Amino acid sequence: MTHRIVLALDVGTALGWAVQRADGSVESGRVELSKGNRQGVRLHAFRVWLVDQLTRLGEIDTIVWEHAFRQPGAANEVHHNLVGVLLDFAERNRIIDYHSVDVKALKGFATGNGNADKDAMVAAARAAGYPVRSHDEADAVHLLRYEISGRRVADLPRLHEARRKRQQQAKRRRAANQNQKVTAA
Repeated sequence: MTHRIVLALDVGTALGWAVQRADGSVESGRVELSKGNRQGVRLHAFRVWLVDQLTRLGEIDTIVWEHAFRQPGAANEVHHNLVGVLLDFAERNRIIDYHSVDVKALKGFATGNGNADKDAMVAAARAAGYPVRSHDEADAVHLLRYEISGRRVADLPRLHEARRKRQQQAKRRRAANQNQKVTAA
């Protein structure tokens, strides 16, 4: 059985991530994005990380992230700038299924309490069988669980059609590259 390839992100300088691969396996982790003096350095590091994930996974069907709001001070600006990079990445790579999940809905799904704290989110992830090491990773795992649980009904026929088109485009690019190699020889 082929599963959707889902990338779930707790977007921030400490980036929590979780992914479901096509074979249904799940992996997760946490990445510390550069805390350089300039925000552009951080945004570039995030873009590079996203490209690396796409390369590693081969393709991504769905991207989901936590919709953070009312964050204090600079954290709000950082979050929204990183989401801007994420949206640009999704569009450039023809990932048409991307969306955010409200924080309260996610916490309610994970713990039964829409106001759960970070420790409760970590405990809930561990109770569900995910050996997370941080609250950022726990949030990403819960985002992934939320997405694949069907709480948000995905338009699967549209996703399958998009995947088929991407595969056809890749096949045409490979053929064109082969023709260029033959012509050059």
